[in-house]
Amino acid sequence: MLAYDNIHKSIGILFFVLALFPWVSFGLNSFDSQPWYIVVGVFFLLLSTPFIKFSFYSFFAFLVLATGVFLSFVYSFFVSPDFFLLLRGVFSYVGFGLSVVCYFVFCSRYSAPVFVFLIANSIYLFVALLQALFDFDFSYLLNQRTTLDRGVPSLTPEPTYFGILLVFMSWLYIYNSWHFFRYVRVLLFLNLLFIFFVAQSSMAILYVILFGIVAFLFRLNFKFFLFFVGFVLLSFFVLYFFGEGTRPFRLITYFLDGGLLGLIERDASINFRVSSVFLPYFSIWQNFFMPGGFAGIYQYSFDFFDFFNGFFWYGSHVKIMSFFGAFLFELGIFGLFFWVLVFFRSIISYRVPFATVICLFLILNSAIPVAFPLVGFLVAAFAVNRQQIN
Repeated sequence: MLAYDNIHKSIGILFFVLALFPWVSFGLNSFDSQPWYIVVGVFFLLLSTPFIKFSFYSFFAFLVLATGVFLSFVYSFFVSPDFFLLLRGVFSYVGFGLSVVCYFVFCSRYSAPVFVFLIANSIYLFVALLQALFDFDFSYLLNQRTTLDRGVPSLTPEPTYFGILLVFMSWLYIYNSWHFFRYVRVLLFLNLLFIFFVAQSSMAILYVILFGIVAFLFRLNFKFFLFFVGFVLLSFFVLYFFGEGTRPFRLITYFLDGGLLGLIERDASINFRVSSVFLPYFSIWQNFFMPGGFAGIYQYSFDFFDFFNGFFWYGSHVKIMSFFGAFLFELGIFGLFFWVLVFFRSIISYRVPFATVICLFLILNSAIPVAFPLVGFLVAAFAVNRQQIN
């Protein structure tokens, strides 16, 4: 049994390693997200069958999710039978489900592999530093796309993904109380600096600001609020006065000239990402909450642009650039019901702070891929932490 546990644990750790580097292909293909962690995750679960225990509630939630994915697959097959698109759509949800279940199973039987997360985080920061200081090229390891006026992507496709990864890494550290370790506190500070000054991701910066606002509203800690506001203002000051020609400089200029609406209307990337938040809600209402398939959002985008009289103008919306929006449109009422079950269970049974659930809901409306493993890890951490307390 000891040998079995060692093999099982080793494969679980390999799953975490691959899941924390989900974009690294080693030049084997040109896809953004890689399937390796899904393959190892399935193998890990097969070895876990002797001791997997799920509550009826969890089983029912995943049954709802599986039903939505199946119906969306059938609809997509008859409407637009693009095999690659169908495969990518299904495996995105498989990847999400595996991230939740594998994290829960591994951490329930052993303990969270903190060292894997810390090493992965350190590697991302080190690679980003090499890119920022010496212009190292790591595009032979993965498919990357960025421009000179943006931040660096580290081992992700673009700076936005790098910033999102650092946000969710930090969130897991804090929620799991790993920040009591000295090295984790150092990483948290470095992650914050890298989000603002190295990744320079406007979306990740917005996440940080959102966390600060929600934390203040729910905890009313004025000392924290003053520190947070001071850090954000100082960061904007540095980016504006010393970052001329960079994307953050341009965004701050747009904001100062036209306010928030002016920023959204003038910047193509932000215009596209904000429209991607609202388009799934508009589309699912038009579709009567039925599963819309993995390639159906495009047909609703023209009515959406007309509805907002040209305010949203950039992008073709071939795919949904919103985590929650994908669940909502592609799976319809099943995707909505699944997340209602998750949020209800998190608040009522797992005693997850309401502020955490609010932050998760708001952030998942942004351009995060469905298969992004760290979302699944965070959802599973809700259950694992409550289980350990009990």
